[in-house]
Parts: sequence; structure tokens; C-alpha cells
Amino acid sequence: MPKLNIAMEEFKKYISDKNRKLSIICHRGLWGPEPENSISSIKSAIENKFHIVEVDVRRNIDGDFFLMHDENFQRTTNIHGKITEISSSNIKEAYLKMSNGGDNKLSEERIPLLKDVLRKFKGKILFDLDVKDSSDRASLVSFINSNDFHEFVDVKKPILSIDEAKNFVDTERESKIIKMIVLNVTNQTIEEIASIIEITKPSILEVNFDNNDIFLKILKICNDKNIAVWVNTLNDVPNGGYTDSLALRSPDQCWGHLLNLGVSMIQTDHPRRLMKWYNH
Repeated sequence: MPKLNIAMEEFKKYISDKNRKLSIICHRGLWGPEPENSISSIKSAIENKFHIVEVDVRRNIDGDFFLMHDENFQRTTNIHGKITEISSSNIKEAYLKMSNGGDNKLSEERIPLLKDVLRKFKGKILFDLDVKDSSDRASLVSFINSNDFHEFVDVKKPILSIDEAKNFVDTERESKIIKMIVLNVTNQTIEEIASIIEITKPSILEVNFDNNDIFLKILKICNDKNIAVWVNTLNDVPNGGYTDSLALRSPDQCWGHLLNLGVSMIQTDHPRRLMKWYNH
């Protein structure tokens, strides 16, 4: 990966830097064998010189934010129950399972508290925060702004309509967090999509799509406006067939084609493979 002379706490400058050709996003950190959404998976991403980690965020019954993808603990930890029903003191006593959980053995790591994570790694890597319950997003944005974490995080926001775009602009007018919206392309027209982009004026646009023709039109709009386009090559999301499975068989056909089209941000479950391919 190219080295940038930009401090990692300056997300906006990082995204707008003209020397930035590709940002590889480590999905749930650089996990395997490290647990997903863990301190060690973030530390591993830093040690391997990645610039951005995506982590999942959920809020518990006490109002604290933890790194956790699922609404319950069974898959990734040694405790049971929903995070919305468990106290912070009990969550902090649980252990994470190795890698992506399931039948993997227990690690020696606890479930991370978001505040501890951001304090520990401030200035070392950028964070994409995926808040799993949309009703918690406003509280998370307030938490980020009030604790001065805004310079090195984004809090992505799915936008489905022009009305939602207008509401997003109104409610976050005072927010200092970099603007990143998620566009789940379903039956919107390209005119509606163009209006959403024009209203929100994001620095980053994450696109989930099945229709490659409309994706190309979105790319042109974003490239003309210097908006960074983010695509997930994860196997279980809409991405027009540009999957990690395809990339592992033929990286040029997947990752290479996306880069040639003008995509500059790729989230993958195989960041090491993507970095190795890109650097060679």
C-alpha cells in the first residue's frame, strides 16, 4: 500500500488526498485467527499497515457501546442472551471466540468497549463504525462528537430516499464527522440517486447493487464530484458479482476491474490477499 504523509486521525484529508489510489477496509478487523471485532484484530490491521478497519457497534442495556456484530452473544462469545438485555459488568466478563466464532475455541480476549478502543488506537488507524441498530445511530454520533473522536471515524448512514437525504442533512448539520452514506440500490431511478448524492454531498459513498448498469452511472456521478466510492466484495452482500470468491480465483477480474472503473475503497474478508495482489 502507498504510504501517506497524513496523520491517521484526519479522515477527511486522507480520503481527499490525490495520492490515495486504494483503501482496503478490513471487515470486522483483521480477524483469523484473531477474533472478529477485537482489540487484537485491530492491532493486527495496524501492524500489517492497513489504513481502515470496519467494526460493528451495538448498545447494551446500560447505554454503553460495544464491538459486536450479532444481536446476541452465542456465535462469538461464551455467554448467551441479547446485548440489549445484558449489563456492562456482565459483558466485560465474557470471552470472545477465536476467528469468526462458532465452534472455534475461546480466546483470552474480552468484548471491547468502543470508548476504550477509540482511545487506544487514536491516530493509528481509521475506523468505519457500522451501528447495527439504526435507532442507536443518533446517540453514537453524539458520543463520537462529544468525545472528540470525529477526526478518525465515520458513522455510515444508509439513505433510501430523497426525504431521508434531506433529514440526514438537517439532523447532522452540526456534526463534525466525515459524511459517509450507504446506498442500497433497489428500484430507485438514477435521477433519484443523483438527487440523494447532490443533497447529502458525501465524502464517501458505499454502494450495494445488483444492477451493474446503474452502478456505472453512479460511479460517473461520484467520479465527477470527487466522491470516494466504496464497494464490498464480501460474499453475502449485493455487489454485482464482484465477490471475494471471484477475487480469490481471479483478482484482476474482480478487484482489478473495480479499480479500473474508479472504485477507490474495497471492503473484503481477505485484506491480506488484496494488499498482496495490489502491491505486485
